[in-house]
Amino acid sequence: MGLQATLERLDAIVQGVAPAVRPDLPFNIVDEARSEDGPAGVRGRTRTCSLVVNAPPVDDLQAGKAALRRRVELDLRVRYDAKQIGTRRELDLMVGRDVNDLIDAIAFTPAGWLASSTGIDSVEIPGPPSTEDVSPDNRGRVAVVLTLPFTVLFHEGS
Repeated sequence: MGLQATLERLDAIVQGVAPAVRPDLPFNIVDEARSEDGPAGVRGRTRTCSLVVNAPPVDDLQAGKAALRRRVELDLRVRYDAKQIGTRRELDLMVGRDVNDLIDAIAFTPAGWLASSTGIDSVEIPGPPSTEDVSPDNRGRVAVVLTLPFTVLFHEGS
């Protein structure tokens, strides 16, 4: 249990989501989904994902010191390679459906992160998702990055 177990479980949940739009392009967990040319080993692939810890976990202050419950703010970033997706409309449809599928899998399916095996108590979506075009050196749009923020409450230690 702890942050590492929490991140590993969330990685597995994301990779387990079966995309409704373009199922031939699955979610792939990598370390640098925002890289403008794509992370090594996944260039030319879309739906590359990374979980980014926005700040160190902090004591939740709700369960008492003995409970060691922590709160961590995370971003799930999904990078879509523009070359693999036909039109902007197709991309918008893909992102819109992916947002719903990812939120359902991460926040609304507690069976995926039962506290007894992962230490995760809850997952909340604190705000709306956002998208950002990646256009380095005026080469046009090479990718779009979807950012989905969420907050996880988990138990540290055994």
